[in-house]
Amino acid sequence: MTKFTPLLTAFLLAGTWISSCLGGEARPNSDWPQWRGQNRDGVAAASPKLLDAWPKEGPPLVWKSGWIPGGLEGGCGSPVVADGKVFLYVNWKHPREGGAKYRLITQELLLDAGWLPDLPEPLAKKIEAAWSSANRPNSSGWRWWFAESAKDPKDKELDDFLAKKPELDKYIKDFVATLDPKDAQKYGAYIKRRLCMSTEKGKWGVAPGLTWDELAKLSTFRDKGFSSYREWLWELRKEHVAIPGAMPLRGNLFVPYAWIGAFTMTDTVVCLDAATGMELWKKEFPEDEAIYRGDYSYWDWHLGDFANLGASGTMAVANGKCYAAGAMGLYCLSAKDGSVVWKVDGKPEHSSPLVAGGIVYHCGAAYNAENGTQLWKHPRWKEARGLDEFGRYSPAELWVSGDKNYILTSDTGRGFGFINSTTCCLELETGKLAWSLKGGPYGPISGDLFVQAGKVYKMTPTSAEPVASLADPRNSGPSVIHQGHLYAMMDGGDGGRISLSCSDLKTGEMKWKDKCPAGEGVISMPALADGKMILPLVFCHNFHGGAVGQDLIQMVKASPDEKYVQLGIFNPKNLCSMTSPAVAGGLLFLRLEDGVACYDLRAK
Repeated sequence: MTKFTPLLTAFLLAGTWISSCLGGEARPNSDWPQWRGQNRDGVAAASPKLLDAWPKEGPPLVWKSGWIPGGLEGGCGSPVVADGKVFLYVNWKHPREGGAKYRLITQELLLDAGWLPDLPEPLAKKIEAAWSSANRPNSSGWRWWFAESAKDPKDKELDDFLAKKPELDKYIKDFVATLDPKDAQKYGAYIKRRLCMSTEKGKWGVAPGLTWDELAKLSTFRDKGFSSYREWLWELRKEHVAIPGAMPLRGNLFVPYAWIGAFTMTDTVVCLDAATGMELWKKEFPEDEAIYRGDYSYWDWHLGDFANLGASGTMAVANGKCYAAGAMGLYCLSAKDGSVVWKVDGKPEHSSPLVAGGIVYHCGAAYNAENGTQLWKHPRWKEARGLDEFGRYSPAELWVSGDKNYILTSDTGRGFGFINSTTCCLELETGKLAWSLKGGPYGPISGDLFVQAGKVYKMTPTSAEPVASLADPRNSGPSVIHQGHLYAMMDGGDGGRISLSCSDLKTGEMKWKDKCPAGEGVISMPALADGKMILPLVFCHNFHGGAVGQDLIQMVKASPDEKYVQLGIFNPKNLCSMTSPAVAGGLLFLRLEDGVACYDLRAK
């Protein structure tokens, strides 16, 4: 009699029942082939019967993949499932000098930040007193050279700056004149740059200059290797190195630029066997460093975490091809082996491509899904930049009316997209503008209804008219629609705890609202299957350099007649923040900080 090990038994059982869900005899539309599923609404319409309650430890784990970095080391693209395979885009970071360790604090970076290795302590104290003095004239406007440019500015640039700041120029010269002539000659150029570093916080709360004590502490980490970004931050905290700012990534510019300088990146697509989690293929495409030294650097210090992630879109799969939006453009690969079918060059975006009717739409343009030929360009599209989160983060929504496909997308606006952007409804086949509506798309589509900024609109091929207003406009965040009711997650307003609400789409009436048992932020999209919601509960402090492993997944009954009914909650350990769950054939696929995990949700 053959002796089966537990691992082999699990492998065989997984292969048997997963193949029945995802293989050639799969039920119609049971896959989750693009962002938020078959119809991009977060609903697994063809789900089998799921467990009515999870065990205390959570649903059974079927498999966990090998190492695939997530979060700050790999981005936050969500998994998709199609034809018995799991596909994932990874913005894969690689230590710049090879090996497994990131060297974040280099001597070059320290010098740029204002440190000098041989500076005598008494002189350092004098310079520090002059730098921090309330009498020092304002030096705002002088850029941190390491932060704003790949090269140091020439001395002439600093002289030109000081020529426009005569009071500051005089202050520096007067200070240097008080020093020993030998010190003045040896350290004069350093002092001039140091005293031009601003101490004033800008409009984003960023204090450009680090104190000498902070620089001295940071110098003790010079050339030390760290296995991850979080390990580095924890080491800094352990040694009581205080970086100014409310959060480590959004305080002083030194932090994000130390990280950006420590790695190279590749646009990477990974394909796993949905039955076992085994890697079937992986394709890597090197990124142009100018992208994250240039384009990314602009919004890194504005949005903090997001640029550190790198591109984080979710893939789409259709007709044997998979489509990934990375830092270098839009890729079309063979789903069989990852070979390149076509590629369109472009800038980094987080938005996830939409595929329907043989057409791929991504960031303002539609392409032939077979050969990549551009079919049309969004008539009102403006290139996303800076803080324009709609262009960079919001995927297009799919609406089917009659026998015609439409998409709801943004025109990207300028600056804060939710203020300046416009929702545009376009014919997918032609790009013709059907109608537009001020503001950005928030809620999912259900039939001819969609939710935007607290209002419910009914769509036709020529217009969108409001039919109801939600009792609380905030209840239109990450959400799903089930049987005419909107189930929405919302930050704040309840002691910092996430709330879940149920609203009637026809009337806007709030049926109920309740606090989630845990979680501090809403930065992931929920899913729904068999009348049950799968909700990620995110602890925001984890993402800002804190401990990984406390984010939770919860299952809640979707019913307007009963208040918050929790059917289960568990900690998948190392859940990758900002990723959305995929539900296919009764299986739950989660992106983790160190891979992908598959759980069995089905009733036995």
